[in-house]
This record gives sequence, C-alpha cells and structure tokens, in this order.
Amino acid sequence: MFYDEIGDLNRMESHYAEAARVSGNWAGPLFNWALHLFRRRNFALALEKVDEGILRQPDSGPYYILRAGFLMAWASRSRPRRAAQQGIGHFPPLSAQSPWHLGWYEDGAATLGREADVKAARLQRERKGVQPKGSKTGENELPVVSQYLTDPDAMPSVLHDSQLTREQRAIVELRPDRHHLVMGPPGSGKTQVLLHRVRWLCNTYKTSPDRYCVLVTPMS
Repeated sequence: MFYDEIGDLNRMESHYAEAARVSGNWAGPLFNWALHLFRRRNFALALEKVDEGILRQPDSGPYYILRAGFLMAWASRSRPRRAAQQGIGHFPPLSAQSPWHLGWYEDGAATLGREADVKAARLQRERKGVQPKGSKTGENELPVVSQYLTDPDAMPSVLHDSQLTREQRAIVELRPDRHHLVMGPPGSGKTQVLLHRVRWLCNTYKTSPDRYCVLVTPMS
C-alpha cells in the first residue's frame, strides 16, 4: 500500500506476490491485491486474483461479493448475481458478523435486489455503532477490535490460532521485556500477529486488556 501511494507499482505488486506466497491458506494479500488492480482498472487480472483467493478460502463470503463487483464493472448482468448468490450463502447470521462483513453482505444483498436483507444489515451495523453504508467494492471500514481480546469470536476476520504460520506464532510469543520491530510486505499478516500477541500477553501474564493500547496507522 505504501508503494502504491508513492507510485512504485512494480515494487508494490512484487510485495503483494511475496505476501500471497508466504500466507498459506489465508487469502488476505490476494484480496487486497485484487482491489488494487480493480482501482487501476485492470479488471481481468483483478478477477484472476480474487479467484485465487476463493480457491484458498472457498467459504469466505466477501471474496464472492468482491468478485460480483468486478463482474458488474464489466456490465455483465447474470454473472454478478451468481457470484453474489454464492457469497451470501457463506456469511454467518447477521448478529455474528463483524461490521466489515456486514458491509460486504449488504453489497451482496443489494446486487441481488434483496431490500429486506439490505435493511437488516444496515440495522445490525447501526446496533454495532457503525454508520450504515455499503462497502462500495472495498471502501468499507476495517473490522473493530474492541471485543477481540476477551472474545476472539467477535472478529471473524482474525485468523484462528491454528491458522498462524510457525513464523507468526514465534513473533506472537516473543519475550515482553524488550522492544520488537516486525517488518513485512502488505498483506503478510502484521496486524493479525499484533492482535494475537496482545491476546497472548493477556492470557499468559494474566493482565487486563485495559492495560494495552493498540495503534494501527498508515505509513504517511
């Protein structure tokens, strides 16, 4: 994302490719890469990357909704609806969805013309304290993290402990008596590791989540 901002597209795409290579079954780098390509109007390659993401995470609804958005940009009528229909079936109940997931669910429901589902998703977002608006092909808010430390299920977008790589697990469990600098390309799981580390510190050292402040900022 940093290289995108400074216009170094070759290095940006090489970093996305490396992040996708080392991420195992997690398709986050491919999702972000596809969004970047879509915004650059490279629709064919964007569709290719989101399809790779679906192969890795075939049960993740937002990937299908993103695919529907790409197909809609090509003025195709039937294919976006098929993709959206597939995606809607992979979302958990509305009450269990994060605000990020609700945004994509709302987009999928809108594609299918299901106004009742659109209204239900917006109502659920309001209940979670999020302004009700669709994700507009990737412009949705990031998931909230306030409840994650005490309830991991509050953020379905965060990897389960068992899905962390050996390298990520090692970083999560680094000694807390010194500073650590963790570097990696976009989509390599740095934020995932940060969230897991704070929860690990809480559980291992029996400290209150109130003692921690997590700051995530853009590189600008």
